[in-house]
Amino acid sequence: MSKTHSMRGIKYKDSVYTINNGSLCDRCGANDCPIHDDTNKCNSFIPILPFKEPIVGMETMFNTFRLGGAWMNRVDVGSVVALYNTRTKELFGRATVEGISVNITEEQSLLHGQYNHNLLEQDIPQYEIVELMNKRLKKAYGNMIFNNSSKTTVIYLKRII
Repeated sequence: MSKTHSMRGIKYKDSVYTINNGSLCDRCGANDCPIHDDTNKCNSFIPILPFKEPIVGMETMFNTFRLGGAWMNRVDVGSVVALYNTRTKELFGRATVEGISVNITEEQSLLHGQYNHNLLEQDIPQYEIVELMNKRLKKAYGNMIFNNSSKTTVIYLKRII
């Protein structure tokens, strides 16, 4: 069974994930799930959170920036997510959501940039963080998507596996 990290079509409400077309199992980060019945409704679903290399700064507590506000509706504090390497197409861990914030991108970078997994190990002056985060987001998403997105979701994660 091939996994996909796309969350398109998946809805989350009252701690239950649903999908109208297809199976949640194909998009779930739970390799050890005993259910695996190609269900379209599940309260044990583990969303897959994709990361591009380099995979750094994810040993304990960190955050990740996601353009737009969609992830605010995909997880709650306490949710477990699977960490996915987009280059190797492999799950490389799990983390618990410790906090979520949605705001304009510049404000997010100013308030949360120093805790981003890419910047944790670096000694960067506070006044350079906004510019550096914008540069990283443009590289990750492309100029067109970055320039058309006014909001960014910051997800704080605590590595559990």
